[in-house]
Amino acid sequence: KRIEPISFQPFSYIEQPQKSQIFFSPALGYNVHNGVMLGAAIHNKSIHSKQFEYLIMPMYATSSITPVGFANFSFNFNPKHRFQKMELGIDLKSYQAFSSKSIVFKTIQIPGEQIIPSGELINILISGAAINYLRFTPYLDFKIKPFDANSNLSHQLMLKANFVSFNWTADTILNFQNQKLGERFRRNVFQLNYALRNKNLLSPYTVQFNTEVFRSSLSADVYWKFFKYRKGLHVRLFAGTSRQQQVKTQLAKIAPFNKLLNNDYGINQRNDYLFEDNYLGRYQALNTDRTIFTQLLLQGDGNIRIPLYNYLQNVYTTSNVLSTNITLDVPKTWLSFYSDFVFDQSIRYNSKVKSWGANYVLGVQAAYEDKFVIFFPVFDSFNESVQYIRKIGFRLNLDLWNPFKLLNKKYNDNGR
Repeated sequence: KRIEPISFQPFSYIEQPQKSQIFFSPALGYNVHNGVMLGAAIHNKSIHSKQFEYLIMPMYATSSITPVGFANFSFNFNPKHRFQKMELGIDLKSYQAFSSKSIVFKTIQIPGEQIIPSGELINILISGAAINYLRFTPYLDFKIKPFDANSNLSHQLMLKANFVSFNWTADTILNFQNQKLGERFRRNVFQLNYALRNKNLLSPYTVQFNTEVFRSSLSADVYWKFFKYRKGLHVRLFAGTSRQQQVKTQLAKIAPFNKLLNNDYGINQRNDYLFEDNYLGRYQALNTDRTIFTQLLLQGDGNIRIPLYNYLQNVYTTSNVLSTNITLDVPKTWLSFYSDFVFDQSIRYNSKVKSWGANYVLGVQAAYEDKFVIFFPVFDSFNESVQYIRKIGFRLNLDLWNPFKLLNKKYNDNGR
């Protein structure tokens, strides 16, 4: 077979089938912990998918002074019989998950494993804390053909193996150990996800089932459109159950840092303990120097649309979550009314007993398509002792702003 000549071209260019094209462009990124990230993107992605695709994006973080970046390699197959398409690939990602010059906690109590006697309150000062992670994820994605060629239904099955390694360091932890600490932790989790989608124009819906070794969830999204106004009613149901995975590490003994390692479900957004999502300010709610990114919410799990501070810092683990999210669009406007209800079974830091609780949020949201949404709660049951402006949350869909994911529509539904 004749070897195609290699062509290096800036940015994405018109495809030339007779050449092996390699595109390159500058890359710019930002998050609170790494700061501004500068680098380059090297890829062969274009409008049409290829049998082998890759994206390599090495960058240098100006605040953490560390190399960071992302890479993806994938093989695409079009087998016969029941499968419409298969994708075998690997994702690699490394960033900083947390950083702070100093944090003060008033109490450290974890059921069954206290590092401070039960009932004793003490100030814990952690200075120079940083958490860096490396995530390696092989995956196999099946798109299954519908039995009826004219059907709007689509089936997708994805298998993923998540290998996550992260290390945390702290210059000093006063009243615990007055010394510089460092520790590396690894977590291996295998996932199976099935998605059923109906792309009906008037009432599309999605049903997803996800299972892992220590947790499983089922969710359903239904959207009834008012076709004349291109608006509608969106209902989301979620049920998740988890069994806490025991983690033997010093970081897990320091509340609320143990939330970084918990594999439970979040009530107001996804508990991204495998570092799958892209955050501008991950775990900012733990930081005393709170920024606007503390109020950034990612869709998932219980999906209660309000930032939570005190509530989450008092909860040790949440084993079961049931939630309903309803959004009613206002025709000819960017506004919608929303209501969120959640029932969760949790353990608090000062108790070993699981207890059920119910909470709700009613409010108004303003959205620019699905890219940017602001949530204004009107009534809620959380009694957060913060100013109202701190209760306003927002959602920024970073994937929809990613030019590499917009190049190929397959990224819109692949669950990665």
